[in-house]
Parts: sequence; C-alpha cells; structure tokens
Amino acid sequence: MKKEQKENQSQKPKKRAEKINYAFKFEGNKLILDNYFITDLKNKYRNQEVELYLYLPQGTIIRPDSSVQRFDSSNNGFFNLHYSSDQYIYNVTKEQIKCLNCPIDENEYNDVQINSSEDSVTSIVTINKDGIHIKETNKSEEKRKFKGLEINEEGVIIKTN
Repeated sequence: MKKEQKENQSQKPKKRAEKINYAFKFEGNKLILDNYFITDLKNKYRNQEVELYLYLPQGTIIRPDSSVQRFDSSNNGFFNLHYSSDQYIYNVTKEQIKCLNCPIDENEYNDVQINSSEDSVTSIVTINKDGIHIKETNKSEEKRKFKGLEINEEGVIIKTN
C-alpha cells in the first residue's frame, strides 16, 4: 500500500501520509477494502490519496465485484477490468491477467482467454440395441458425459480409471 501526500514541502507531506489510516480485511478467501481512509482533522483537504498494489501469484483466479470499478486505475494492457459484468472471472498469468468468461467481442486488449478446443462442436455417436444416436455437443459437455472415458483419434473409447 502506498500512501501519498502531494505537496512541495519535504517532510510535512510524508508525515501527514504516514498518519493516514486505511483498513482492509480478509473474510475467508475475500479481500475486503474500505472505500475511504481516515486522517486527523488538521490534515484534511491536503490532496491525500491511497493507492493499493495487489500482487498475485501466477495461476490465481479472481472475481472483482462491481465496487472495484470506481477505483480501478490499472494498466489495461496488463489488467483490463471488463465493466459490463461483475461476474467475470480472471486468471493471473505472467504476461497479462486474462478473462476466462468474458464475451469475445470485449477482446480489445487481447485479454479474453479463448479455448477453442474446449468450445468446438463435436459429435457423440452412441451405438446400442436401439440403433445409432448422433448428438452434437461441445468438448466440455463430452468430458462431463464420459467421465472416466476417453475417445482416441480413431474414435475408440478407452476407460481411464
């Protein structure tokens, strides 16, 4: 957390900034940030501000709620907070924070993670005593339906557990 006082005098702004009280807390896996800070009455109207830098390890999954929008001043090239919904889920990667479930038409900063192999349409062919049944589905549905089974390149079903 960086506390600043923008003023030309040398030590006074630093001392005022050190007296800023800003609270945050963790509730389970949620980080709760106050939307205000407290300082002594004699320090009011001094152009104080609190900037938060949140460092997250690669692979961290986050879902910022709508309250973050008012305070977001991040570099869109690294983290583009999509304001169209507060239900979007983001994955922290080395180069950029990627949105996992944002619409593709919001990919202005190349930050929407596209899993074309997961979303491609395939056909499931079932042959049983009732005959042949063909169902179009996406690969993520296919994985759920055949949990513990894989279909190889030749179409052979292999039991994996």
